[in-house]
Amino acid sequence: MSDAVDISVIIPAYNRQAVIGRALASVLAQEAGGLEILVIDDGSTDATAAVAAGFPQVTVIRRANGGPAAARNAGIRQARGRWIAFLDSDDAWRPGKLRAQMALLSATPGAAFCATAHRTFTPDGRCAARPAAMPVDAVDMQRQILDNIAVQTDSVIVARDLLETLGGFDERLHTAEDVELFLRCAAATRPVFLEEVFVDVYLGDDGTVRRYGRIARAACRREVFLRCGRHLVDRRLRHDRRRALAREALELARLHLADGARAEAARWLIRSVGGGLDADRLKVALECLLGTERYDRHSARAKGVARLWR
Repeated sequence: MSDAVDISVIIPAYNRQAVIGRALASVLAQEAGGLEILVIDDGSTDATAAVAAGFPQVTVIRRANGGPAAARNAGIRQARGRWIAFLDSDDAWRPGKLRAQMALLSATPGAAFCATAHRTFTPDGRCAARPAAMPVDAVDMQRQILDNIAVQTDSVIVARDLLETLGGFDERLHTAEDVELFLRCAAATRPVFLEEVFVDVYLGDDGTVRRYGRIARAACRREVFLRCGRHLVDRRLRHDRRRALAREALELARLHLADGARAEAARWLIRSVGGGLDADRLKVALECLLGTERYDRHSARAKGVARLWR
């Protein structure tokens, strides 16, 4: 491997022995020189580190399990490249990704962040959805994030000095750490985007959900949106932020209701009213009042009456 490093590829991994080979092969297929590949083995108990070490140009950094934010930050600290590209250990890049991104960054003065479109695949190989339209500027990027349209971390390449200035990922967050960082990146630099699909995202067992729980995950997202106000690049985004907070509060109400915690669900439902009173909120409100079983009985009866009326 050459001493000159232009791009450091950071791949956090936790128990991914079966799929990390696909990710690494997709990096090695890139038509880009000056690459270093850092696999951050985040306390795996399987052969992830051994599989990764079998690939050329790969440096494996082993550490105690600390979550994706801490793992990526560990990689950033070790990186020698001017640019940092992220890839999850169960996903893959398409050929030409890094070359296309570097060409766009070189042609755009002041740009220090680039993302591309991606496709998502279900475990049985089906394409889950069409790629979302990419943002056009920093305002649009923040609006999409607040609207729950993710900038895919696998698609991002960002200047290392920008990451160091911003302090990297917030290690207090076990999920949504990328959302939080990318909101700050949009406020600190000129982001650019490629509409072409360069990343394949493979859905499977969501380890983050399994380890931290859906309620904790939703609470993390809402915490990110609570804290992001000072990083918004346009005053008009404050409305999008209020709507995002209401949406996450409604999701927390649903999750607590599913756990049978009706009082806690009602508290989150009240916080969600800023998003307007709609059918979803009315349904959750009735379930909080009646309990899910009674609501289902009354709902079925109401639907039967409606069919007779028609």
